[in-house]
Amino acid sequence: MAITTGVNNQFKSEVMLAEHNLQSNTLKVILVSSSQNVSAGGPNTYASVTSQLANGNGYTTGGATLATVSVSTVDSSGVVDFADVSWSSATFSANGCVIYNDSHSSKSVIAVYDFGGEKSATNGEFKLVVPAATSASAVIRLN
Repeated sequence: MAITTGVNNQFKSEVMLAEHNLQSNTLKVILVSSSQNVSAGGPNTYASVTSQLANGNGYTTGGATLATVSVSTVDSSGVVDFADVSWSSATFSANGCVIYNDSHSSKSVIAVYDFGGEKSATNGEFKLVVPAATSASAVIRLN
């Protein structure tokens, strides 16, 4: 199975229908294994992501809430930025992550990211470092 990085296609149309306010909605990130195909084409809702890591060993199903979310325009691209995310006392491995809108009625998937291989922590910190909010590297961007 594979994880393919991208902004979810259904989310793009939902933005045009004013279904999301990324600064005031609760955004979450879940960690996933490579046991399911996840990409910009789907799954489209949190409930349909079956490859989320199991609860325990420092990870809680449902994911972590993204903090310090800000939306801006950089070089004519809409970008979203947020603080780095970490899990302490972590003993698990993940191949990617899925960002979703916990406030949306269907808990819409916003974006999927492949880590480029399995990343692990053993009784330590598992940290997602968020790249700079630029038109080329922001985690969530509409160019």
